[in-house]
Amino acid sequence: MATVGEMILVPAGPFTMGTGAAEIERLADEFELARMWAVKGYFGREQPQHTVALPAYWIGRYAVTVAQFRAFVEAGGHHEQQHWTASGWAWREAVGRAQPDY
Repeated sequence: MATVGEMILVPAGPFTMGTGAAEIERLADEFELARMWAVKGYFGREQPQHTVALPAYWIGRYAVTVAQFRAFVEAGGHHEQQHWTASGWAWREAVGRAQPDY
């Protein structure tokens, strides 16, 4: 079983952000939903594809399960400022968010 909370360091470096035109075309050829998104221009939010420099950061080695997240929310973790970034907490307070939508 995975260890809850095990973290790994992702080193600083370049990251390609967005979806390239060739990938959008491939997706639209393969999937009806992607074709509709392409027609409606939704992929425009992901373009132009570009490289950004990311600082080093820590991330969980294993994905959080729905059951783990539910337990966190039910234990009140969603209401604890320590689990939020400053901007995330400000947003939560501004919109009056008491719990996740889903």
